[in-house]
Amino acid sequence: MNAVSNLGYCYLYGRDIEQNTSLAIAYFKTAAENGVIDAMYKLGDIYSSDKWNVKDVELSLYYYKIALVHLLGEDEWNVESIVYCEGLQRYPSLCYALGREMSRGGRMNTDIVMAYQLLKHAEKGYRKEIDNGAVMYESSYEGVKELLADSQFDGIRKEYDAYFAGEDYDEETE
Repeated sequence: MNAVSNLGYCYLYGRDIEQNTSLAIAYFKTAAENGVIDAMYKLGDIYSSDKWNVKDVELSLYYYKIALVHLLGEDEWNVESIVYCEGLQRYPSLCYALGREMSRGGRMNTDIVMAYQLLKHAEKGYRKEIDNGAVMYESSYEGVKELLADSQFDGIRKEYDAYFAGEDYDEETE
């Protein structure tokens, strides 16, 4: 199913084939229905933008949410803290999108604590990607850092920065 998702990217961006948004969405939906988190995230991305002429905010948020539920599990979706869910860092763009949407002014219910944690995972994930040579993430990384500095997070920044820096970390809680 990862290959099907990758084919979606090829059609979406016209990589070595003619660009076709409808086919891209079809491939992404097939992969998403079979548990491919990247496809779920990308559908959220496609439907959140005017770029592809299929903008649908509700569908966008739906696909972002199901990607997160797949990562965290149904029972974990309503947890207060996702600090120790390092697997989220493999999906920095999903964390960035969800953190942005859960922040004040976003399109989901505002949850400053969850938004900040998601953005911290995005920051760490993008940093890893950039350190491994994926410079295409530099602009997103800067966007995450800018959002993390927003005053809406002033009341929780110190506490969660300490967790993400490894302070107060107990490996047995992982």
